Amino acid sequence: MTRLVAASAAAAAVTAAAGDRGLAVTVAVADAHGALVALVRMDGAAGLSARTAQHKIATVLHTGRSTLAVTEELVAGSAAEPGLLLGMVVHGGVVPIPGGVPLVRAGVLLGALGVSGASSADDHALAVLGAAEWASRSAATTPPAARP
Repeated sequence: MTRLVAASAAAAAVTAAAGDRGLAVTVAVADAHGALVALVRMDGAAGLSARTAQHKIATVLHTGRSTLAVTEELVAGSAAEPGLLLGMVVHGGVVPIPGGVPLVRAGVLLGALGVSGASSADDHALAVLGAAEWASRSAATTPPAARP
């Protein structure tokens, strides 16, 4: 199974679930280098959602964690160090908005999936669903690092 097929299946699962919930979102899937493999913007999704989904991917790839985990960590740390959140967002390019998740297999970060356009909770839930679909479709794909 190719990365494109797995990414496309993940995007299709996200958009189908979003449609069932009456939501319009953008889903983006990138490889470990941040190169887009798939980007789908549903009819009715805000134009900015495409860029935000990609920024969520970049945050995941920079940190190795979901954007929900990054958000929770930054919020918890901002009480002790108020400038931390602002500094990470302005200078670190971190988007602390739930909806980005890592794509990991055998402990190796192979990419990220970002969803934007709905509430943070919906974006995160849809991203988790997309990552599960990606994992089921990519199981037969050899990780890029392991290819000759």
